[in-house]
Amino acid sequence: MRIQRKQWYQRRVRGMMNKIKLVTEPFSFSRSITRNSLNFHYPRNKLFFYRTIFSFPESDKQKPTNHDKYCTELVRKADIEGYLASLFMPPPSRRAAFCVRAFNIELALIKDKVTEQHLGRVRLTYYRDLIKKIYNETPLSSTPSTNNTPTPNNENNVNSNHGSGSNSNSKIGEPSLFTQPLAISLSEAVKEYKLSRTWFLKMIERRERELNDIQPYAMKDIEAYAEDIYSSILYLMLECNKVKSIQADHAASHIGRALGIMTVLRAIPFHAQNRNILLPLELTTKYNIIPEDLFKGFVSEKFPDLVYEMASEAKIHLDKAKELASSLPPNAHVALLPAVICEDFLNRLQQLHFDVFNPLQLRRHPFLPLKVWWAH
Repeated sequence: MRIQRKQWYQRRVRGMMNKIKLVTEPFSFSRSITRNSLNFHYPRNKLFFYRTIFSFPESDKQKPTNHDKYCTELVRKADIEGYLASLFMPPPSRRAAFCVRAFNIELALIKDKVTEQHLGRVRLTYYRDLIKKIYNETPLSSTPSTNNTPTPNNENNVNSNHGSGSNSNSKIGEPSLFTQPLAISLSEAVKEYKLSRTWFLKMIERRERELNDIQPYAMKDIEAYAEDIYSSILYLMLECNKVKSIQADHAASHIGRALGIMTVLRAIPFHAQNRNILLPLELTTKYNIIPEDLFKGFVSEKFPDLVYEMASEAKIHLDKAKELASSLPPNAHVALLPAVICEDFLNRLQQLHFDVFNPLQLRRHPFLPLKVWWAH
């Protein structure tokens, strides 16, 4: 009788989780989140068991501007985990956090949208000039232009960035090009939270190096990539929360490196399909991994050992960050929530015996949003 009851309960739970679809239909929050005040919004045709428990009146909901909505939607579609972690930040800081993550996404998409390296450098020049103009306190228009304003991620308009607009002699960096939603939102975030220019420029420089598709030589190269991208994002998250602490920066550095290693590991199947490899040359030589075999789908028996060694490095960085947790300011923890996502990935990878090609590895933990909520 107990066995039958248990099986019935398991079937009910599986059926409910199939209807919930936590990852494919992410929820959103309308105000500051605590464990006693949550507001989940789901489409009417979706079942969610917290739906009737947590609610707030319409008057508590903030109405973001159009450029804020653009950044939020971009992060939700392209970086669901970053979107999830940013939701737990206070509302004013949350908008700036979405802006920073949207900036990183725009940079990351350049490599996939261009066919030649010089076109990618032209687009990165746009963002470099955008940062310079923002920090030079040049006013940006708050009303996006509707007259076919060139966008940095439109390949057909890459060449027009040098001479289109109201002035035929305009260059990349003219104010007419900075009426895009991301530019306006980024300008407001920098002005309000005094975000450091260094981290934005580091992200741009690292994305420019990525255009060369050079295989890293050692793990230190992977960690340098992670430091320039993911640690820089976390430094900016701390600044969005107005946290100034050496211990918090130290923890963000370790968490960012772990996130970078996680990203490389998770992207191995995608890069193999595109005949690209970002694994350290030292490790592929150590474990006799032939890139051509990897491109064809033949996985060596020693390949999980390579993945294990890289995952171990990420785990070491997470453990070092945990040691610093007790010395962090109270408002720093919410900015470092991506550590929970990285730890969840490493735990599931261990359960799959470090097989990154296992289809289960591509699935996110169904209770990951609740795990992040509990850790914040």
